Amino acid sequence: MLSRVLVACTCLAALGCAGSGVEGHRVPLDAPTDVSSSETQVDRDVDDTFVDGVTSPSDVPPDVDDGGDASVGDTSDTSPADDGAVGDTSDASPDTADVGEDTNPPVSPCEGITEGGACDDGDACTTGDRCVAGVCRPLTLVTCDDHNPCTDDVCDPARGCTTSNNLAGCDDGDACTSGDRCVAGTCRAGVAKCDDGNPCTRDSCSAGTCGHIDDDGAPCEDASACTGGDSCMGGVCLAGLGDGCAAAVGSDPCTLATCAADGLTCAFTLQSNVPCDDGNACTVDDTCQQGLCKPGPANSCGWDTKCGTFHCDAVLGCVLEQAFDAGKTCSDNDKCTTGDICDGHGACATSGVLDCDDHNSCTDDTCFDYFGCSHSWRSGPCNDDDRCTTSDQCSGGVCRGTAIVCNDGDPCTSDSCDPLTGCETAARDCDDHNPCTVDACDPLGGCLATPRTGACEDGLACTAGDSCVLGACLGVAVACDDADPCTTDVCDHDGCAHDPRCDALAGEGCVVATEACVAPQGALEIVAVVDERVTLVNRSAASFALDGFRLDDARIDDVVMAPNATLVFCRSDAADCDVVLDTLDVAAGVGVDLATPDGTLVMTFGASDD
Repeated sequence: MLSRVLVACTCLAALGCAGSGVEGHRVPLDAPTDVSSSETQVDRDVDDTFVDGVTSPSDVPPDVDDGGDASVGDTSDTSPADDGAVGDTSDASPDTADVGEDTNPPVSPCEGITEGGACDDGDACTTGDRCVAGVCRPLTLVTCDDHNPCTDDVCDPARGCTTSNNLAGCDDGDACTSGDRCVAGTCRAGVAKCDDGNPCTRDSCSAGTCGHIDDDGAPCEDASACTGGDSCMGGVCLAGLGDGCAAAVGSDPCTLATCAADGLTCAFTLQSNVPCDDGNACTVDDTCQQGLCKPGPANSCGWDTKCGTFHCDAVLGCVLEQAFDAGKTCSDNDKCTTGDICDGHGACATSGVLDCDDHNSCTDDTCFDYFGCSHSWRSGPCNDDDRCTTSDQCSGGVCRGTAIVCNDGDPCTSDSCDPLTGCETAARDCDDHNPCTVDACDPLGGCLATPRTGACEDGLACTAGDSCVLGACLGVAVACDDADPCTTDVCDHDGCAHDPRCDALAGEGCVVATEACVAPQGALEIVAVVDERVTLVNRSAASFALDGFRLDDARIDDVVMAPNATLVFCRSDAADCDVVLDTLDVAAGVGVDLATPDGTLVMTFGASDD
């Protein structure tokens, strides 16, 4: 702010410039200052004129200090001890004791200076001072203006221009703010004109025009304390998925925070018997009791004695007293480390880390110090190292892919897939292994089999005269009948065969008239007679039918003995009896006869104990 003042003094003829009565009095710029009349003003009685522009003591402002005990113009009570204020007539003569005792009277600024010459009136608030009629008069007043609306600018006669900060209103030049105020000599912006009070909009101002756009994703606080991680969307604060109540209690395990029934506020429950940490390293297993963490048992540091002896400090925990020798086997209680040994300084050091890699790309391999390796299934893409699959994905801890289709679109090639190399293509084999077709491959239709005519070979020994008919090799069956009733005529892969119907090795003979095989005598053999049990064996390589045969007085009907078979005949239904004969009555040591249906004795053996 601008202030222009002039400090003036009156030069007294006897005392020189006496500034004590009017020192510091600032004369306004518009006060009359008539330089041309200065001579007459100086010659006037002191009681009539004090300062240029002030014509009487009454014109002096009442708050002007004259520097002494008496005010300017006061003539009533001035004592000899006072400074001799201007206007005091009682002791104003040159021959007073005070004047006579002043051996160093004030020197006039114009002493020795010609009329109009430069001088210094001793006032820092004036410039261009000139001597006029022996008085140093100012020519120009100093203008104090730092062009800062936030400072008050004044001129001090002794120091010149000075500034002091003010708290005035101001204008920071920004049309987007209002209520600007001066702070510490600077114009500070007031409130933003465009603040709509919505945390979910970004407010802007351009040339005094407001703009508001949605600030999607910006953090905000909705009306409920139960939610956390609230964010803006479409200019509205939406509830987040976080637990605002849990966040309110932070890491305090002794207070359970839940959302109240109103859905807007949190309810807090003091916990008991919940693990916590009381902050004292010398207690373990601390628990919450009624919302407060209570210390547990003392920490004996026993687990630390593996590599030394310790005592417990409430802040530091277990403090080493004596370390054991380095190299001693120990355990750091971490299942993810290996090779634990004492380091000689009281600590159990590890020399290795447990390798939890199961080489399965579909598991996340981690290690927990209290558990060891863990392999959890993961989802997502993987690589099964099979070139015959694609879009491999992890499922159930296994990398599985979708089989690719190898098809080059050529019907005359055979497409296949090798897990190591991928799709492979080879010429298609169109041979249908039919001797009655001509096989070829058509690039449009693939394999074609064209029937042919002519001789062929069906590969059967039991046909002859084979020829192709409508793409099939057909032959005429070979007749293998040798007209012998005692042979069985067949055709096998070797051609016709004529097998004897009876087993010559067993001594059987063929009866041509009946085409029946007859076993020779001795084909059946009684091998044992024990406790009314008779054991027969068929020594023939052919089955033997016992129908109408007699074993002593017992009749045998509908019994077939397989080649080399053994049967036990008995009277009673014993556990090891094969055929029960009601009239069989034999005993150990008794001869037994076996007869054919016509009464011919087949073979007779004596009883045996074998």
